[in-house]
Amino acid sequence: MTDVIDDRKPRPQRKKQGELTGKQRRELRALGHHLAVIVQVGQHGVTEPVIDALDEALERHELVKVQIADEREGRAAAAKQLADATSSVIAQELGKTVLFFRKRAKKSKFDKL
Repeated sequence: MTDVIDDRKPRPQRKKQGELTGKQRRELRALGHHLAVIVQVGQHGVTEPVIDALDEALERHELVKVQIADEREGRAAAAKQLADATSSVIAQELGKTVLFFRKRAKKSKFDKL
């Protein structure tokens, strides 16, 4: 039996992103419309590597599109699980695509939000 070495860095504990107002959601949806999907959740569902990928993408971009390949009920649960794990909020759910937002503490592109 082979031991698997997990050399990933632990995710830092972040303050939960506050809820968005309707106006903020509209603005984020407009900004996220042209974005390409960066993270995809496949048949294995929400796994640690997927959470790590979304966490890194949120740190880098703040507004990230994720595509979830699951049944309708499973997509909503997966989106909520990802939002909780990454301390982000869901700006939009449209079909299989979910738009996540987490504002950076420093040098944020979304200071006006």
